[in-house]
Amino acid sequence: SSRRLEDSLDTRRPAHMSSRRIYLGPHDTYVDFGGGGVFWSEGLPSKLYGLLNGRYNNPGQRNAFPSLLAYNHEEYLVRFQDGRLVWYGGLTDGVKGLGTIDVAALGPNHSYFLSDVKGNWASSNIPEGMLRDLRYFKKQNVIEASLGAKGAYFLLFDDGTITWGNVSPSLNNLLENPRGDIKYLSLSLSNSNYYLEYQDGTRNFEASPPLHNHLTATCDMDPFVIGFSHDSIASHFSCGRSLEDTAEELACGEISAHSDIFAIRVVFVRNLKRWHTLDNRRLKAFQMAELECVPVVKLGDATAKLAMRICGYPDLGQDVYVRGWDDDDDDYDYDEYDWFDDYSDPFD
Repeated sequence: SSRRLEDSLDTRRPAHMSSRRIYLGPHDTYVDFGGGGVFWSEGLPSKLYGLLNGRYNNPGQRNAFPSLLAYNHEEYLVRFQDGRLVWYGGLTDGVKGLGTIDVAALGPNHSYFLSDVKGNWASSNIPEGMLRDLRYFKKQNVIEASLGAKGAYFLLFDDGTITWGNVSPSLNNLLENPRGDIKYLSLSLSNSNYYLEYQDGTRNFEASPPLHNHLTATCDMDPFVIGFSHDSIASHFSCGRSLEDTAEELACGEISAHSDIFAIRVVFVRNLKRWHTLDNRRLKAFQMAELECVPVVKLGDATAKLAMRICGYPDLGQDVYVRGWDDDDDDYDYDEYDWFDDYSDPFD
């Protein structure tokens, strides 16, 4: 698919950008740089982790931040703001045949696309649709590119044209009907996740818990100072996982509230001077695991309707009734009401 953006771009992106960039990689990993630091998730490929950790986790060292970065399961290419270019893996032929590289996309199966400031490009093992688009729009220069799982790709040309293929239905809809000029798109190498940013700084994304929490979590809070917004919840999440199993895995460290479960949303109820969650089952699991702090997304004041409901049952700040548990074996003392269950799923 392709589309010409209403406001075309008439200049190429500078080779050394300092604005924030988020790049997705394999296995739900990511690298975030340019917004005042360099951050990365657990599970980065070992070679890239060694490079970033050696440069940015050593006290006393001051190294230039990246201006361009791309990586896949084994390979990487990084250009730093001081002009230095480093790469690892089977990229040498492509790199050596180009000038100053300012566009790079690395995909599955050792695929890559590289382009220099003069518009020359080199590629290997890219999807047929991407190669066809490059040839069809040969008079335009590529200023952004991304490769993803299962043949997904994205191209942004300097006249504002965007082309893409094999992306998820939700992302396809965004690209068919963009709400503004696209700045860049990063595709996951392992699934249909993506990060899409517009020129005005707004964004759309589908992300796993590590990146989702990195992007949205406001802070950490003690789960025991957060109230509930329902008086009763189901004993299982919509994915089928039970509260008890989830709490046990959290308590023993098999899963993490920060990297395996989406941050809970909280709203402030002014009459009670207390934060209450919209994600009740997750909060209950955190409390059962006796966690000291969990990531939260502060949404501000509760709506009048929600605040009225919560204020009608002050005990919501203390505990919640779990439907499906045997009351005779229950160590908790619940008030049973019949409100709608929390719809949230911690892992989906």
